[in-house]
Amino acid sequence: MALFDNRDAADIMLVTMVGANLDPVTACLSAARWVEVRAGLLADEPGVTITDTRTGRAGSTR
Repeated sequence: MALFDNRDAADIMLVTMVGANLDPVTACLSAARWVEVRAGLLADEPGVTITDTRTGRAGSTR
């Protein structure tokens, strides 16, 4: 799972993933909503890796 702070970066990754024959799922969320969704994902899927690519958070993973 990857998180982007701008649509252009997310769109580039989407095209890359589709080109690699992956079937990505996307969602556009507010920062406040992301906090809730992230907590739910980690609770439901403890093995999931979330990479935060937002400005100032590059390399933040969990």
